[in-house]
Amino acid sequence: MDALRIVAMRAGRRPRAILVGSGPDEAALHAHAHAIGLDDCIEMPGPMPARQAFALGRILLVPSRAESLPYVVLEAAGAHMPMIATNVGGIPEIFGPYKDRLIPCDDADILAGTMIDDLTRDDADLRRRANDVAGFVAERFTIPNMVDAVIAGYHEALSLHQTTPTTVPVAASS
Repeated sequence: MDALRIVAMRAGRRPRAILVGSGPDEAALHAHAHAIGLDDCIEMPGPMPARQAFALGRILLVPSRAESLPYVVLEAAGAHMPMIATNVGGIPEIFGPYKDRLIPCDDADILAGTMIDDLTRDDADLRRRANDVAGFVAERFTIPNMVDAVIAGYHEALSLHQTTPTTVPVAASS
């Protein structure tokens, strides 16, 4: 939300944001939006299917501080949704050769600048960038590839924990 306030100041227009989902921070988010004067620019419709949420905006913003392999980023790539995302957790793995497009987390100035850049891109450029990531995801994140990767991970973990039996000398008695 702080980045939205920066965008409003720098770009001279009030951007609209839709926060989809719910959780324990919802009241705090409403209060913060009000405190920084953006409560009229931010909608919080609650949880909904990803594809329905994607249809509500032009660019998906994923300003995560920590992630594993976020399914919403995979779904957005599959839907050819333009994204701004942070360079945390498994997001660089999803973006692959396009990970240089990711931004650091917790930097409202960089996030605002990236938002302004993407909001001023034409639709064809946004679509091309989204298609780049979508093509990589479609090739790399297939069900067979993901199953093989999980099984390989388990095999590797098991091989690291296997111990070779040791021979313990036993004294013979007569």
